[in-house]
Amino acid sequence: MPPTQSTMVRQSNRRAAEEITVADIPTIPMDDADGDDTINMAPEVAVAPEFSIHQIASFKEIENDFCRERASQYIDSKIDIGILYNNLHLQEELDAETQQLWDWDKVFVEIRNSITNPST
Repeated sequence: MPPTQSTMVRQSNRRAAEEITVADIPTIPMDDADGDDTINMAPEVAVAPEFSIHQIASFKEIENDFCRERASQYIDSKIDIGILYNNLHLQEELDAETQQLWDWDKVFVEIRNSITNPST
C-alpha cells in the first residue's frame, strides 16, 4: 500500500519536531565544563555603617544643666520663653498618672472622633 499524503505529512512533522527538540537542547562548551574558572560562591557580608550615638537628655538632666549654668546668659532678652514654662509639666505630675494599658481600637476611635468632630 503506498503511503498516503496524510501519512507523509505526519512523518515529516515528526521529523521536524525531533529536529527542533534536538536543536533546542543547550550544550555546555568544553571550556566551561573543565572547571578552570572557579567561581567564589562564599557569601559576602556588607560592612555595617558607622554612626555616633547621641544620648537624649532627660528632663532631670536638662534641669540640672539649666540650674548649674546661668541660662540667662544664653537666652536672648528678646525671646519670650514663657510659653515653654507654661507647657512644661513637673515630674511629680507625670508620676502621679495611673499607668494603664492602651486599647488600640478605643484610642483609634477617640482620635478619629476628635478629628472629625472638633469641639470648638
